[in-house]
Amino acid sequence: MTFTRSVLVSLAIVIAVTAVGCTEPTSSARPSSSLLEVEFTPRATEPDPEATDEPTEEPTFVAIPVGWDDGFCAIFADVAVAQELVIDVERAIDEENAKDAKGLARDLRDITADGVGLMEGLPEWEDAADATAAINSLL
Repeated sequence: MTFTRSVLVSLAIVIAVTAVGCTEPTSSARPSSSLLEVEFTPRATEPDPEATDEPTEEPTFVAIPVGWDDGFCAIFADVAVAQELVIDVERAIDEENAKDAKGLARDLRDITADGVGLMEGLPEWEDAADATAAINSLL
């Protein structure tokens, strides 16, 4: 009997709170100060008189040689791993753990050789000469 009474009392409290809460006017939350109003100039609805539907002679996109992006991403991943290995080798040396330092140095040698091999297989792309030279100097 007490279980039924406690359930009914709890239900009555929930209904009373809901009734009082729903009849009170709620204030809307104010926007955060980080939500600033942005001023912008809408686009003109009239067509630009200098605009033309004729195609331009120069391409408006970047033409990447097939496979260059995949090769570059693989090389970049090798460079990131190599950087982590250098840090680990330095840590092992500081801890005077020659065995770990030698093993990590061997891993560093292997990942560097892999990166150099990937660099050699990277398709030529004149626009990326600076990027590939910078990555090559890291390896």
